[in-house]
Amino acid sequence: ERQKQIGSMARKLEGIKDNGEYMRQELESLVQEAEEKMDRLTAFYQTVDAMLDNTPRFDSTEEYPLEKVSRGARKRSGAGRNAANLPEHKVSGIMSLHLNHKWTPDLIAERMKIDPSVVRAVIASHGK
Repeated sequence: ERQKQIGSMARKLEGIKDNGEYMRQELESLVQEAEEKMDRLTAFYQTVDAMLDNTPRFDSTEEYPLEKVSRGARKRSGAGRNAANLPEHKVSGIMSLHLNHKWTPDLIAERMKIDPSVVRAVIASHGK
């Protein structure tokens, strides 16, 4: 009887040990995956920051002369006029951050150093 109990206990301990080893491997895998994602996120932010550091800031919606408004841009506000004057890479960057990364217009404006009303105008004009 005692031998059966000892054998049973040894099997249970072996099972616990195996389960612990499996959990350790799973946790290591999760940590490695998290590190890879953090590296990619860091690279993304560095790319965005580098892009933003190389671009001028629009401090006002009236900074640029009135030009013909591009198709879909808002005609009634200065923000719409500036949205039409933005380089295409900025417009596509704004839309990408808004649609793909779910950033708010205020966060996009802060990070890209653009007036929030310009960002809202770009989103409104391209969101149709």
